[in-house]
Amino acid sequence: MTLSYLHDALREKVQHRVWVCSDLQQWDPEIAKKNLEIIFADFHSLNAPCEQVWNLGDSTDGRHPENQRKTITIQAEAFESLGLPLYYTFGNHDFDLLKKSPEGGSAMVPAWEILAPRPAWHLPEKLEDFFFRGKLGPFNIYFMGDHACAKGEWIVTHGKIHGQESQYPHSPEVYQKLRAEWSESPDPILIAGHYSFPGGNRPSPLLQNCLPLPDQVKAVFYGHAHLGEEKLLQENNFRKIAYADFQSIPQLDIAAMENRKGTFLRSALVEIYEDQSVGIFFRNHENRVWEEALVLASNRKS
Repeated sequence: MTLSYLHDALREKVQHRVWVCSDLQQWDPEIAKKNLEIIFADFHSLNAPCEQVWNLGDSTDGRHPENQRKTITIQAEAFESLGLPLYYTFGNHDFDLLKKSPEGGSAMVPAWEILAPRPAWHLPEKLEDFFFRGKLGPFNIYFMGDHACAKGEWIVTHGKIHGQESQYPHSPEVYQKLRAEWSESPDPILIAGHYSFPGGNRPSPLLQNCLPLPDQVKAVFYGHAHLGEEKLLQENNFRKIAYADFQSIPQLDIAAMENRKGTFLRSALVEIYEDQSVGIFFRNHENRVWEEALVLASNRKS
């Protein structure tokens, strides 16, 4: 009740709002459809119009091509019904079918094949890219996720390079160059990706190359670590809010849109208010309640 009151009290101050979700991660298209029906029914009940949707990867699961394509298409059509710009970062399960064909053809990545041609969806320009940029009001947005050689010679998942590591084009210096770009930004930054930086749940080792995060970074949003999955998260299995190692920059775990590994269907609303403070509201779609919230003060000088 208190969190609902807080969310309602802040409505008039909202300048920008985005829906952040991740990890539908179903091998059975019918289960994916059922989960999305529950999630969307609750989302619409909130009467909280959004400008964008950020989907942080793992749209499917398993090694059955037909089921993957059905699940991704169901998800694509559901989110497209909102009529909003849709941003997608790749997760490890998006590459479950990845392989190099005997002829050296394109990688088998259904999420790329289905989403990239659809006009509502924004993805990396190339499958090899480890980040791409966006904008939400005064904030620069950086989307980060798994990536791969289009021929399947190397692939990055779980923050590690698999395959022909010598062919991987993004040296630590490339990551540090991105960090330098962040540090020179005149505008505040939000980062959204499949993994956390060190300090969050199930972090990406490669993202260590971007630390320490500069002060321009207001918060990090990530999936991959399904809340309630005790086997992998252990004592942190319900930890939604953590911080980058040795820093006060919060990292927010918003996973997942599934309840086989995790415990409930979850996502989050992120709101930017008139003074550039940021509110994050964690939603449990099955119980139709706000589970937790965090409001970050503005760094803008008055």
